[in-house]
Formats: sequence, C-alpha cells, structure tokens
Amino acid sequence: GTEAEWLVSLNGADGADGVNGSDGADGANGSDGTNGVDGADGLGWTGGSYDSATGVVTFTSDDGLGFVTGDLRGSDGADGANGVDGTNGTNGVDGLGWTGGSYDPETGIVTFTSDDGLGFSTTDLRGADGTDGVDGTNGSNGADGNGIASTTDNGDGTLTFTFDDGSAFTTSDLTGPQGETGVGISSTIYEPISGTLTVNLTDVTDTTTGDLRGADGETACHY
Repeated sequence: GTEAEWLVSLNGADGADGVNGSDGADGANGSDGTNGVDGADGLGWTGGSYDSATGVVTFTSDDGLGFVTGDLRGSDGADGANGVDGTNGTNGVDGLGWTGGSYDPETGIVTFTSDDGLGFSTTDLRGADGTDGVDGTNGSNGADGNGIASTTDNGDGTLTFTFDDGSAFTTSDLTGPQGETGVGISSTIYEPISGTLTVNLTDVTDTTTGDLRGADGETACHY
C-alpha cells in the first residue's frame, strides 16, 4: 500500500477517556447589551356602552371594528314578597285655591273667588261682533187661507160664519145669563147757595159733590 496507509496502520486503538478535571473559576461578567427597540402599540378596547332598553352592550376598539353583543338581560325573576306598608304621612296644610267663578254677560267679565280672599277679575272676554250673514232666499208663497166671507146674526143667540170656500158654520146659543139689576140715578138736587149737587140712586143711597161753581168772571165794562 501507500505510505500514508502504512502510517495509519501503525496507530493503535483509542485508549479509555481519562477522569474529568475540576471546573475552572468563573470568568468575569460581560458588559450589558443595548436595550431593544420598543414594540408597536397593540390594538385593544377603547370603551363600551349598555342600552337598558335592549339589553345590548356595544364595545368600541382601536381598530374600528368594535363588537355588539346580543340581549344580555336574563328572564324576569319571580316577584319578591310584598314589603311592609309604610306609615301614613301627616296631613298637609290646606292649599289656597279658586273657590268659584261667575260670568257677567252684560260686561263679558269673569270674576273668580279664592281662599285667600284676593280673587281675580278678567277684562271683557267677548270677541268683536261677527259680520252679518248673507240674506236667505225668499220662501215660497203659502197656500191661500180659508177666510170668513160674511157673518150673520140669526136673532136667536147664534152666529153663522160663511167662509171663502162656500162652507158655513153656525155657533151654539151665545146668549149669556141675565145680569143683575144695575144701580141708576133716580133724581138730582142742585144747591145754588153751596154749589153742590146731590145725586139720589135707585138703591136708596145718595152722594153729594163738592162746590161745582167756578171762579167769578171779570166784570164787563159798558161805554
């Protein structure tokens, strides 16, 4: 073979490993390394709101995506036991208010009365008169009436009415009962001295007037 191969053949087999020596002393600490570059800010939640009418929570985030939940309200719980009734409050002081009112159609003023005695009266609340309405159309002529054409006294206490249409109507006896005898004058007596007139009546009573004479006239002059 070659010389190299011959040299290799001269090497014996490897001997067993020797015992490990003791560890050497620790070396000095190396200098600190430089700080790393700050990482970019992460994207996270920025806020949230709860809608009590729908039970939905809405979240907002840096990336603009946000998030909306479903209705988070649970089912209604069973009614709790009734609480103990509270004690009645004390009665409040009677308030002062309106006690009545009246309207005067002549003035248009409403007057209110109140507990405190002050009351209140408005000014004339009547509005201005409205404009006159348009005249209505004339009604149609009515049918001719059946008037009385003539009246006849039948001499027996009855009257007969004859109408325009030729019909007639006779009343019952309209004569009333005999009246009482009236009081008349039986005689008169004039007293020229006193100027009085005495009237005697048929019921045997009489009445006398005052002085019926006028004042004296002026004396006439004769030439």
